[in-house]
Amino acid sequence: MEKENKQIRKEQIIIDGSFVPFGRLGAFAAKKALKGNNVVIINTDKIIIIGRPKLIIEEYAQKRRLGKGNPRKPIFCRDVIPMFKRSIRGMIGFKKTTGQEALKRIMCYIGIPKEFEGKETVKLEQKFPLNYVTLDEISKSFKN
Repeated sequence: MEKENKQIRKEQIIIDGSFVPFGRLGAFAAKKALKGNNVVIINTDKIIIIGRPKLIIEEYAQKRRLGKGNPRKPIFCRDVIPMFKRSIRGMIGFKKTTGQEALKRIMCYIGIPKEFEGKETVKLEQKFPLNYVTLDEISKSFKN
């Protein structure tokens, strides 16, 4: 008796990251990917971190300075997409095979690619705080 290989086709979820808080979006994407859905995040450069902009940028810069010259230095990415995917990696059990597979199902894009322009996107609830910094502003502060 031969077992049939049944593959359940999961849906593709397209999430617009414009002005959505960093942690809320990451947790939502991690949950959907662990359930087996393909997750596409567009406008990754417009994801926000809530807080005082000067303090947040200084905190990231200080973390990068601590790693210089240290053989066991922590990894702090300069670009937007690796920075966001690294945070999602921490929310998924990436040392397990299910977590590794879930991380492969998450795709991030800066802006809106042509293939996703006319498609329906999921927009998470957003509140516009007074103080916030986008990931793009943080990444540009490293390049100086």
